[in-house]
Amino acid sequence: MKASLLKDILLALDQKLNPPYDLDTLANEIGYSKYHLCRAFHAATGEGLITYMRRLTLSRSAASLRAGRSVLDVAVAHGYQSQEAYHRAFVKMFGLTPAAFQRGQAHHSLWLKRSWNEKLMPIAPPETYSTELEAFSLWGMGSDVSYDDFDALITLWENFHQHIPRSRETFGVTAPLPDEPNKFRYYAAIPQPSDLIGLKPLSIPKQKYQVFLHRGTAAGIMQTLNYIWGTWLPSQRVTVAGIDFERYAANYDPSDPKGEVEMYIPVK
Repeated sequence: MKASLLKDILLALDQKLNPPYDLDTLANEIGYSKYHLCRAFHAATGEGLITYMRRLTLSRSAASLRAGRSVLDVAVAHGYQSQEAYHRAFVKMFGLTPAAFQRGQAHHSLWLKRSWNEKLMPIAPPETYSTELEAFSLWGMGSDVSYDDFDALITLWENFHQHIPRSRETFGVTAPLPDEPNKFRYYAAIPQPSDLIGLKPLSIPKQKYQVFLHRGTAAGIMQTLNYIWGTWLPSQRVTVAGIDFERYAANYDPSDPKGEVEMYIPVK
């Protein structure tokens, strides 16, 4: 992520004194769509933006607990509807109760992680070029994926290839979920109709794309995506609008260090 963008996000959150944090307001302040903002933040930090905001709220609430305020007062002050809801959120995030924290117990995850991790990025920027494609159709098997659970993508592809051989050309299609910006909808897809029950027809409109070439095993694809969303796009004066996808050639071997994947990002 471009340093100034990451700084703007963290500064906006830091200056907001009355949590909980609102993603709509933050996106408007930064000038990004919620979807783009969440993808860019995750690419740069390895953490979902909504998860980060939730953890920031709870971490700040911990200071009030240590100052001696009651759990109920702290819960209400930090936007929770009840003490029980705050208790559940605190335990889920940190693995200990608010009362236990008040008694002096602590947990390493109460510390906010560093916002930039170079290991999330590829060693060298991928090759890139611009192109325009006519509208086309795909047929895919889909799932809603959280930015905090990318292992779901592995499961989806494993299920997909139980029915569709790797000898066929395939696509990985990503679409935003406007009502759930901490998630996206992902399809493993093929360019021809199939008798496989459960495949959904997908329409990809005519669109201009910035294409990035990932070279290496499938294990490194996330690093390339992190570079695209966390570094390249925030540094360009372009708008991301539409459905992005990856194209895997027939007989693509995910373990081949010389394997190639084309990544298409729709831009205006």
